[in-house]
Amino acid sequence: MTTKIDHATAVLFRDIVDFNSEFADMGNPNGAIYGDVFFVIVETKHGERYSHQNRFDNLEEAQKLVLRVQAHGVIDLAHWNQSYSVYGSAAWEGEEVYRRIDLQNAISAGDREAIDRLA
Repeated sequence: MTTKIDHATAVLFRDIVDFNSEFADMGNPNGAIYGDVFFVIVETKHGERYSHQNRFDNLEEAQKLVLRVQAHGVIDLAHWNQSYSVYGSAAWEGEEVYRRIDLQNAISAGDREAIDRLA
């Protein structure tokens, strides 16, 4: 399945890039090593966001995918993960309706944990 995109961009994240048990301690029991990685994020005209399943070690690699995706204008959803919608967009408003319904159901049921999560 494919979807038409409005624009694409490469974004920088600090993420786990490796593990080394010699770096393990109370605050980092697995010895995680963090580094900068890049992800490619696309948005549709309705405000839906998708991130590519691969991460890139440098900006140049990510920018190559950005240019290819923008030139093509569509993405194959088999290689992309849906992310949060753009705040205030049509897609966000649709999600907000369902969040409000879930909140009302949680209030009616007295589910305090769900109320905290949804409020």
